[in-house]
Amino acid sequence: GTWTVTPGGSFSAGGARRADIGGLVCQAPGLRTIKGRLKSGSGLPARLGTIWLAEKRSLGCDVQNGAPLLTLTFTGLPWRIWASSYSARLNTVYGRIRGISATIAATPGSPACSAVLGGPAGAATGWNEFRSANSRSFAFLPTGDLRFWNVSGCGGVISDGERAPIFAWFGRLTATATSTAEIITSP
Repeated sequence: GTWTVTPGGSFSAGGARRADIGGLVCQAPGLRTIKGRLKSGSGLPARLGTIWLAEKRSLGCDVQNGAPLLTLTFTGLPWRIWASSYSARLNTVYGRIRGISATIAATPGSPACSAVLGGPAGAATGWNEFRSANSRSFAFLPTGDLRFWNVSGCGGVISDGERAPIFAWFGRLTATATSTAEIITSP
């Protein structure tokens, strides 16, 4: 199908305080604000725009059992926004954020740990599902093909091939030029 985006252009969304990435709990100063750019108009194809992190590309992560403190650094930005379905009843669009990758390293003084975050079978990048409730909120949903790879050390906290979807919740996508909500629909 085709898509309509109003008003389009540069946007931002804020509000995430943490992100769950696989079994990691990441404090999210780097995710407090996301920014991006959407196409504008109607009859648009599914690839609607791009998204990137506004502040920092790195997150401080640990796990609930007190395992090592890690730094997860996103790479491959900007990511691509692809719409896949629209619920008129909920006024909500669903889709995929594509091109996600990251490196993981132990913070100084923590036990050794290194890994990468990417797609299936060691692919360099992967995707994560998103939901944009027009005028209300934007979220990375815990569904996608992201996995941890090349895990070294890490005390069993993460393992090779382990699923690692991102779950993070933001405020609405707000158009930079007009301070109004970005509205994405499909006929």
